[in-house]
Amino acid sequence: MNILNKFFLTLVLLPRKLYSQWGINTSHLTAILSTKLIMDDRRPNTMQATRQNRNTGKEISNATQTDLSPSITQLCLYRIFPNSIF
Repeated sequence: MNILNKFFLTLVLLPRKLYSQWGINTSHLTAILSTKLIMDDRRPNTMQATRQNRNTGKEISNATQTDLSPSITQLCLYRIFPNSIF
């Protein structure tokens, strides 16, 4: 777990007495939160995944083009007729 995650974990766990008064088992809470933070560190960021996919040199799939076509058409129609409702 990196330093920033440790900081946030300690920050969230500062009111331990309040959590205990509410009936929350703080040792279980600590285990759950630390496991979640470790798992989040294993997943690449969206920006990093986009950069990696961009560098592979793959062409845009037909599914992506098919998904984008209605959006682009609607944008063009909105630009031509801005006061009408579609």
